[in-house]
Amino acid sequence: MNTRPAAILMPSGEQGSAAGVGGAMGFCSGRFCRSVSDASSVMAGGAFIFLTALVKFNYITINYKKVERDILTLLDLNKDGKVDMSDYQFISARLADSLVNNQAPMFGGFGAGFAVGFKSVV
Repeated sequence: MNTRPAAILMPSGEQGSAAGVGGAMGFCSGRFCRSVSDASSVMAGGAFIFLTALVKFNYITINYKKVERDILTLLDLNKDGKVDMSDYQFISARLADSLVNNQAPMFGGFGAGFAVGFKSVV
């Protein structure tokens, strides 16, 4: 009886092809995320400076308790009311499940391609 995962049983040509497609898609996604992260960093920094100036000159007041509550609600992935190690374990388990239930070679190629695409400078 064979107990190896189905991804290992794929012929080597199919694994290489899946890794190649995953790598190409990962590279494109990495380049896109790099561009978006650069632009969003500039926008977030500008917004922070602008809001800080408005607070300093008493045009607005910021309810920091509400901001903190909203951000913690967003980061509380398992909805237990606090952000802790169980949230990390929750997302790690979901990621591992996704990798096991899908094509491992494609995700390996995607990860490598994403890293190369994200680090590349044009």
